[in-house]
Amino acid sequence: MKARTPKKKRDLRRGFTVAEVIIALTVILIVSAAAAVLIVAQVRAETKAARTITATNMAENAVECFRFACDTAETEEELSVAFESTFGENGCGYALDSKGASDGAIKYTAEHNGVIGVIYIDPAAKTICVSAMTAAGDILVSVENYKG
Repeated sequence: MKARTPKKKRDLRRGFTVAEVIIALTVILIVSAAAAVLIVAQVRAETKAARTITATNMAENAVECFRFACDTAETEEELSVAFESTFGENGCGYALDSKGASDGAIKYTAEHNGVIGVIYIDPAAKTICVSAMTAAGDILVSVENYKG
């Protein structure tokens, strides 16, 4: 059996040239970088959406607890007790925060999934202000002077 001899020089060359490999790697790198940017953007958008949903739920929960407390109490003293039982640790999960409250207002705070909820209640006027924000201070949801 005779060994086959190549008819052309091109038949001797096997594999890829260095230029072809560099071009292929460049294309793969560009596609991978674009995919990574899209994945990071999607994760950020999902995190923001989850925090917004948590903030909205916290604000709605606070307003509902406030309405319940206002419905169950007549005097300002009864209202303060109702707020404590409604908003306290066994109620809506907010903790009484003695710092930062002024003008007879009562301040409650809570933290859930990276969202901080702050509630100011004015028992005399039967109003509530609710803010839900990120740890960086970006306000996600705000309810101002809701009357019970």
